[in-house]
Amino acid sequence: MAADDLKALLARMPEIAKAVNGFTSDAVQQEAFAVLVGALGTAPGAGGATPRTQPSGDDSGSPARANRARKTSKKATPAKAASAKRARAKGPTMVANLNLRPSGKTALEKFAPEKAPGSALERNVVIVYYLKEVLRLDDVTVDHVFTCYRAMKWKLPSDLRNSLATTKAKKGWLDAGDMDSIQLTTVGTNYVEHDLPKKS
Repeated sequence: MAADDLKALLARMPEIAKAVNGFTSDAVQQEAFAVLVGALGTAPGAGGATPRTQPSGDDSGSPARANRARKTSKKATPAKAASAKRARAKGPTMVANLNLRPSGKTALEKFAPEKAPGSALERNVVIVYYLKEVLRLDDVTVDHVFTCYRAMKWKLPSDLRNSLATTKAKKGWLDAGDMDSIQLTTVGTNYVEHDLPKKS
């Protein structure tokens, strides 16, 4: 490594260390370090030494602190985030074992027309109400809602996730902050039970 390259690397090392230590996985830290150092035009570990990823005097690289960070961190790793992004990009899928005509309970094909939802937002809340209050499902996902749309042969919103989020934002009928556990709010329950079908 040339002297100028070494000086440039040392000058940027605190910034690199801060960025690298934002990750909890050792493997991800090593890869991030290699990418950042490579961006400076310097190969990591050149000169026979592996640069430290912690600035001098900082104990955040100690094994005890690293273990605590791994236990308490709730952040998704880049790999998990990428996996979730790919799942969203593929779009929702049918839930094969979802029984919409359960014995002893009202079928969706009868319940939904009785409520006569006139918009996508109303269809969303009627579906989630049915899944939560009639079928008593603990976790309602986008896939469950998608399956109900298909069963009813209703036109799907162009972006179902966004439609559910809009139902939450505009009407407050749903809590769709977690698309793997969509919740029905009290406002949504009252709307389905008392305001649908709409009186002419």
